[in-house]
Amino acid sequence: MELTLEIWARKRPFFRLDPIMDNIWLDILKEALETLAARTDAPVAGAKLRATVKKLAEDRGEQFPPEGMTKWSAFLASFPNDITVIPNRGSDVLVVPANRPDLQAVAIATAAATATAPAFTRLRSDIFEALTRIPSPGERAVYLPEADAVLWQRDDEVAPPNAVPFPPATLEAEVDVRRQFAERDASVTDAAKDALRQAFQSEGPLRQFTHTIRSYGLLQTWHLFRMSALTKRLREWAQAHGLVFREEWLGLDKAQGAPGAEGALAAVAAGNKRGLVELAGLLTEDDIARISVPLDVVLRLLTAR
Repeated sequence: MELTLEIWARKRPFFRLDPIMDNIWLDILKEALETLAARTDAPVAGAKLRATVKKLAEDRGEQFPPEGMTKWSAFLASFPNDITVIPNRGSDVLVVPANRPDLQAVAIATAAATATAPAFTRLRSDIFEALTRIPSPGERAVYLPEADAVLWQRDDEVAPPNAVPFPPATLEAEVDVRRQFAERDASVTDAAKDALRQAFQSEGPLRQFTHTIRSYGLLQTWHLFRMSALTKRLREWAQAHGLVFREEWLGLDKAQGAPGAEGALAAVAAGNKRGLVELAGLLTEDDIARISVPLDVVLRLLTAR
């Protein structure tokens, strides 16, 4: 499939600044863009550029946005000879100085990867949590095939029949997949790689990784890389346990940690008390009002207090 990327900088501007103001805003825009691009050696996200332009304008006593400007895209389109703006499907636009063809190539590659990505770019929330949440000590996630649901339980709790355990996420594994992204993805510049390597050595590598990729405009690229890795891991897990891979696991949403009535009943049948809590959450106030508790149970609970 041939991919065509439309560059905004070549469009006709939506409005035109007068010559004097044109020079003032061009100076501000170029300073903001060149500073950000030099700092990260990467294309600059439109929102970050806008915030920097606004700050520089205020420092110089100028009002931002300038009079007559209704859209940020219109402002950028007013300087076609000085900047290049690359649309990026599902994410912020990428902006580079016109004299940086190297960054323009990176921006086009990033946008092309986004545009040709599979339609499913996320996992169902309960599946995603089971694959990525680092469990507390003594905690695990299991899959209930009959209910197509995820149940979190303690290790000492009896798993429902046919429950399939998820491979537990670990800090080491989460750092490793991020390291693979940093070293292998073509959109990660050398400067970004160095910054990410430092992040991996910090006390909070996952938090620092997120901060770094945001600074370098790599959030969308990382998201696509991670979803691809998680989908591969999910397929391998399903195959290893003889499960049919469900397309419903991709792109759809389901309340996290909510196995539903079938999953809760299965948990109760297995002697898992947490299933009672799940069932109670599915009842209406009228349902609860109809429940009768034997007197001896009430007395035992009062005595326990």
